[in-house]
Amino acid sequence: MKIAKSLILLMILSCASSLKPNYDLLKDYSFELQEKEPYRVPYYVKFEKGDKELLYIAANHTSNKGSLTFTLIESAVHSFKPNYIIIEGVPSGKVSDGFLKFIEECSKKSFKNCGEPIYTASLARKKNIPFDGGEPDDLVIMNKLAKENIAGEDLAYFYLLRMVSQWKRQNRR
Repeated sequence: MKIAKSLILLMILSCASSLKPNYDLLKDYSFELQEKEPYRVPYYVKFEKGDKELLYIAANHTSNKGSLTFTLIESAVHSFKPNYIIIEGVPSGKVSDGFLKFIEECSKKSFKNCGEPIYTASLARKKNIPFDGGEPDDLVIMNKLAKENIAGEDLAYFYLLRMVSQWKRQNRR
């Protein structure tokens, strides 16, 4: 599923404390499932249930501020006026001072080589929208894998392989 590889930007327009996700509905990635996807990235989908709304943005990973992905993110933040944003590629938990400084540095250079997660975080800061990362901490992942007898070296190779495909999309070598 491209969704599994796409940027997850969730905008929740109301308190979701009563949300109880059904994890049994999640499916492992397969080419067959990907072929059934109704949209081509980048796109957004809005989900509504009662008075709750969620906007999901599936993005092409890019650092091009003129891209359709950046335009879609900016439009979504402006039009939907979220009160909370969850960003893929950013660790969950308290946002570090170093990350906030990096956002400012990227803003000064029009987000060149910074990517859409940083751009999204910058927009959130400018509009005083709280945001958080949607990625589990690497230590949490490593501890879980250790319990499953999967070596840390295997995780390192997984991360490397994941980065190579992104570098290729960004024409970086």
